[in-house]
Amino acid sequence: MPITLRPYQEEAATSARETWKTDRSALVVLPTGCGKTITALSVAAAAREKQFRVLWLAHRQELLTQPFKAFNAVWPDLAADSGIVQANRNDASAGTIFASIDTVRNPNRLNDILKHGTPMLVVCDEAHHSMASSWQNVLERIDQTADKKPFRLGLTATPERTDGKNLGKMWKVAYSYSMLDAIDEGYLVPIRPVTEYLENLDLSEVAGTGDYNAAELGKALLKASVVDHTVDALNRNAKGRKVLLFTATVEQARLTAEALEQAGWKSAWVSGETHAERRAEVLTQFETGNLDVICNCAVLTEGTDLPIADCVVVARPTRSKPLYIQMVGRGVRLAPGKEDCLVIDLAGATEEHDLIQAPVLVGLLKEDRRRQRAGESPLYKPAGRDPLKGMLRRRRPIRATWVAIRGLTKMVWVCDCGKEGMVAIVQQGDAWMPYYLARRCRSPEPLSRHPVKLELAYGLGSDVVRRARSLTYPNARWRTMPATDGQKAYATRLGIALPRGVTKGQAAEMITKESASRVLLRLDLARPVQQRLL
Repeated sequence: MPITLRPYQEEAATSARETWKTDRSALVVLPTGCGKTITALSVAAAAREKQFRVLWLAHRQELLTQPFKAFNAVWPDLAADSGIVQANRNDASAGTIFASIDTVRNPNRLNDILKHGTPMLVVCDEAHHSMASSWQNVLERIDQTADKKPFRLGLTATPERTDGKNLGKMWKVAYSYSMLDAIDEGYLVPIRPVTEYLENLDLSEVAGTGDYNAAELGKALLKASVVDHTVDALNRNAKGRKVLLFTATVEQARLTAEALEQAGWKSAWVSGETHAERRAEVLTQFETGNLDVICNCAVLTEGTDLPIADCVVVARPTRSKPLYIQMVGRGVRLAPGKEDCLVIDLAGATEEHDLIQAPVLVGLLKEDRRRQRAGESPLYKPAGRDPLKGMLRRRRPIRATWVAIRGLTKMVWVCDCGKEGMVAIVQQGDAWMPYYLARRCRSPEPLSRHPVKLELAYGLGSDVVRRARSLTYPNARWRTMPATDGQKAYATRLGIALPRGVTKGQAAEMITKESASRVLLRLDLARPVQQRLL
């Protein structure tokens, strides 16, 4: 089943192509969690079908391996001619190359790629980094080898830079989509901000021309007893939540994790200095439920997909809107059963007028949207929308009702699509496999070539759900009505005892659990998926 882009993703891809008619560098601005990667991969797949070589550049390992796996999972016909150029891997002859900027800045490694043909599409992930000299040198070298300047596609959630460098010198904004619009349209979960006050926080002597000096900020925070305040804030506000906590320094991250552990929270800490294997281990423990909190310093703001996180703690003040958006963005991604993102802000006592906080962020986003509708200049200025006017409309939120099934050998989430059948997301180790299960189907239809991250599995499943004719919504009015006689009779046939006073929504979920469990067991979906697909 081919992937279906969301409306705004289709708009972004189309706008990029329109921009390329007059400018070779198109920038797409999408909030964290809105599928920048899958949007760009769809453009890359289209380029490969036209026999273009594609080079995907990123500055971190996670920003290479995740899109590489997603590309191979969703476009298996192109997987054989894709590869990675990083460290000891050198798939330089591939048609689609995912490469580390630190690796290809070595002239020899870049030449290995270019001798097999100049890539005609260069994707720059987290494109706000592209103004750095390391990126500029690589891009200029690629341009020099081509008879015609390659197309560039830049991806970012935060086009602003704290150093003041203007991305407009290199990129033309092809498309932008605000976080608030994404929340309104059901593509991100709502933000629930809570401000906690550090009464003794004094920033008057903390240096910093743009944002604060991290070392000095860390000292000020520890002096203000930020660790104790953090533990107290989590105990009061975040019980039962999956928490990502952002600190100013490594020491603050370590001390906070230790204090939370003593307070009964399963906690760990990571930083940019943490070995990649240890970092991966911590993320896996978080995803599988063995950790409640990850305390981190300067490492989980980009390229980390943890959609099950439903609480973000900003345990450091910042003047940087891009940094704040990156931190909050870690918690607003969709996941089955997730209702909102609690944002706990621990920097509320300062008098700094330009401090970014959760209430301030939401206000800024609303102001951006108001200015956009008034024809003024918002922060994220959309461009290239003229050919898309017919597609631009207020879209109904798409979050359907996903039901957890925990009695099987694997964790499963299912969504009933009525006469269309159902969609199931089955846990496979630390990854997930999405399936479409048609009514009375004899075999499941995999929606991916192999297990993928929860976010992608959920997205692929949601594509099918959105196309179903009988899609239902979590807040639909009928769900609060009494269960019907038909539901009660069907539940009896399934051996389900409905409690007195049960609603239609509750009955529907109980029926979905039982019927889905029977289908999943009949189709033997508990066995590792690799054994069935090979």
